[in-house]
Amino acid sequence: MHETPRHRPDKKPNYEWNIYATLHPKDKWTLQTPKNKTPQWILQNPKQQLPPYLAGLTDSEGGWHIASRLNRPLDKGGRKYYRVVYDITNTSRELLEQIRDLLLKHFGIRTYIVLAHKEGEKGRYSTKPAYKLRALGNEAVELAKLLLPYLKHPEKIERAKLAIKHGTKTLTQEDIQEWRKLREKGKQQTLKDIELAKKQYQQKHNP
Repeated sequence: MHETPRHRPDKKPNYEWNIYATLHPKDKWTLQTPKNKTPQWILQNPKQQLPPYLAGLTDSEGGWHIASRLNRPLDKGGRKYYRVVYDITNTSRELLEQIRDLLLKHFGIRTYIVLAHKEGEKGRYSTKPAYKLRALGNEAVELAKLLLPYLKHPEKIERAKLAIKHGTKTLTQEDIQEWRKLREKGKQQTLKDIELAKKQYQQKHNP
């Protein structure tokens, strides 16, 4: 596996990283696996295979964050509070529906699906409509416990641990600050990665 910088003038940010992996000949069968539905080998043994598979999707397409909600309508004295939320995004609603059903049937974790963005929206990575598989509060925390042993992305690991630490309680201002610091840390790392891609690309193409 190796990475290489890429320049795309029509995109923001203009510089990014491409990651390439070489498959062993015995693993070529994975190339035949449909990307818009849950692979058959997971359906055959979901208790063992779904957690690492979903962790891989989480590393690349999702994670834990916090979101505000109202305990009652504003006109009735409602107040804002924050809870832990889990999301992954995919253009295949069928895939997310299968994962939703497997999580409920085999792990007792309830999730639901919402529209992430409509078809053809500007500024999106894909022109296809996309959907989110979402879990709130206790369900988000249970997913963190389930997936943490299989996560590889350092930031996703930190977020899963923070979700478990804070649990299902209404978050305090101190808790919220922990999440905001983690988000800022991720933003700064992304900027560093973009700058490094730019530097290495220019060194290679404009020596």
